[in-house]
Amino acid sequence: MRSFFEKLKNKIIDMEENRKQINTKGKIMNQQEQEYNQEQQDIHMKYEKVKKPFYKRWWFIAIVVLIVLGAVGGGANEVDKQSEVVVEKENEEPKEEEGETVAIVGELHSIEDKEWIEEFKLVDKENNEYMVTGGDKIPENQTQHMEDGIIYKIIGDKIGNEISLTGTETLADNWDSYEAKTAINNEIKQIEEDIRARVKDQYPGTTVEKLDVNVNANVENAYIVLPFLKWDVKNRPKMTREMLETYSDDLAATLAKYENINDITVFWEVPYHKEGTNVSKQSYTRSGDQMSVGEKWYDPLIRE
Repeated sequence: MRSFFEKLKNKIIDMEENRKQINTKGKIMNQQEQEYNQEQQDIHMKYEKVKKPFYKRWWFIAIVVLIVLGAVGGGANEVDKQSEVVVEKENEEPKEEEGETVAIVGELHSIEDKEWIEEFKLVDKENNEYMVTGGDKIPENQTQHMEDGIIYKIIGDKIGNEISLTGTETLADNWDSYEAKTAINNEIKQIEEDIRARVKDQYPGTTVEKLDVNVNANVENAYIVLPFLKWDVKNRPKMTREMLETYSDDLAATLAKYENINDITVFWEVPYHKEGTNVSKQSYTRSGDQMSVGEKWYDPLIRE
């Protein structure tokens, strides 16, 4: 029994010794951990002391210095350029104002104590007035017929309301006559456009070689239309003649809508049968609202 208690006592003593050793080792480990943490903290503090803010770094300072120097130099150059521009403008000779080339239709008016070749006034349809100089460029035989109220086209260089004359064209005795002539010219232009369009769209192989629309001197407000056409198609004489008649009749019927057209004569060239000259001529005369067929002529080459 006694030996049992001694063994128990010894075991308890051993356990106590083990506990003390474990506590001792724990304290040592805690101390080592604290020393390690302190060491890391010292290193971090040292690094923080050594590290500089970016704005204190040499490269940042160098960039700032370059930017400042560039701005100062650029400002100086700009001042120099502005000074040069000012000096150049001061040294520039004043340029003469350049005129605008114009062609103005207006009514002539003489100026008191001035010859036509010296200076005269031009008044357009909207009553705009222009002072015209350089009349010495007008032929002498033309200035002899210049008088107030005549309608002229004045060509020249215009600055403001002043025109330096370079050319002229006599248009009419007065505004009424000018407007009547303008209406006639516009109608003639429209007739020519219609003929060209009809030939192009409806007459295959046909071209307009020449086109005359003249005022009939024997009839008031009447036109004589003379189309010179070429049919460049190879065909037998009979078929050629029939096609020329068909196209001529159609063209006359198309132009009948123009009441002022009194006479139409269509001339035809057909290179396949005879090159360089006409082989047919077809005439038409107004009859009411239509154009009546008149004289027809054919070269012997296309007769049968």
